[in-house]
Amino acid sequence: MTPVVASPRRAGRWTDAKRVTLNSAYVRALDRAGLVPLALPTMLAPERAVAALCGSGVRGLVLTGGEDVEPALYGATPHPRLEDTDPTRDAAELALHRGRARAPPAILAICRGIQILNVALGGLCIRTWGASGPAR
Repeated sequence: MTPVVASPRRAGRWTDAKRVTLNSAYVRALDRAGLVPLALPTMLAPERAVAALCGSGVRGLVLTGGEDVEPALYGATPHPRLEDTDPTRDAAELALHRGRARAPPAILAICRGIQILNVALGGLCIRTWGASGPAR
């Protein structure tokens, strides 16, 4: 049986409707690694997303890049150069991390995924890098 990995995905605007999609580069890379990606919509209640993974046979999570992590989650105030945040996605991915004892143990974190994993473990984020280093 081919291993399946879940990737939390937010709804984005595509033409006239919202869609839940996976970046094709991630799909190709996971396929080359012998994995089948499964999109897990972050619009689901976080508890439902965790419950869906429990006992589903999903072998891991892929936390990908995207929006900035909401600064309040790591005790910071918004920086003037803060870009888009997605509180729904933040909540879903944090719940998936908390539910790891019941859900897939393996996590591949890329870019924003590393940041949300760091926040889930109690870390801070240096939010914006300029030409001379951190902006805060």
